[in-house]
Amino acid sequence: MLSNGMQDVFGDDLWAPEKALILGPCRVIAQEYPHLTCQSIDIAGHLDQQLSERLIAEAYSGADDAVIAYSGARRWTQSFTPLRLPELKKRPAKLREGGVYLQESTNETKIPFVLDAQTDAASRAKGGREAIVKVVNVSRAAQETEIKLNGAELGSSAEAIVLTSEKPEDENSLEQPTRVSPVEHKLACSGSVLQHTFPPNSVTILRLPLK
Repeated sequence: MLSNGMQDVFGDDLWAPEKALILGPCRVIAQEYPHLTCQSIDIAGHLDQQLSERLIAEAYSGADDAVIAYSGARRWTQSFTPLRLPELKKRPAKLREGGVYLQESTNETKIPFVLDAQTDAASRAKGGREAIVKVVNVSRAAQETEIKLNGAELGSSAEAIVLTSEKPEDENSLEQPTRVSPVEHKLACSGSVLQHTFPPNSVTILRLPLK
C-alpha cells in the first residue's frame, strides 16, 4: 500500500494524516491470510524516476518490515521500544472519590460489605454527606448482604435504584419498551449497618445518606 504524507519522519512530512486509516487493513490482511504479504510504504513529496526504481527494488527485496517510510535518500522503518513504568513508592488508595467498584458473589450466603467513611466509600457524593454503592448481582439467586459503614452513621431513609429482569437475556422492544427499566425504592435504615437483599440478574445503585 503506497501513500504520501502519512508518516511524520522529520517533523514536517505529515500533511495527510487521514491516510493512516490504511494501516489497519495493512496489519490485518497478513494475519488473516498468511500467504499474503502486505506493507505500508509512505513517501515524502512526489514520485519520481529514482524513487520509483527504489520502490520496485523494495517490492522484490523480500523485507518483512510492515511499515516503511522513504524521506529524502533514506529508508525508515517503524519499531517499538518497551517502556517500563517506575515502581510505586506507596500503594494507591483502594477506594477513591467518584470511583466505581464491583463486588460479585455466586453463592447464597450473606455477604459482608464494609465501607470506610473515614477514607472513601464505594463512591462519595461531593460534600461527603452521601455514600453511593453500586452492586451487580450476576447470579440467578438473590444475594443477602450486610453493608456496614465504618466511622459514620446512616440517615433514616436510603434510596435504591434497581434494574433487573427475570432472565439475563431479556431486553426492551417496541412492543415492551419498559420490560427492563430502573425502579426506585425507599429503604429504612439507621445506625451504621444496612441489611439489603439484591435481586437476581440485577444492577443496583444505593444512595445512602450520612449523618
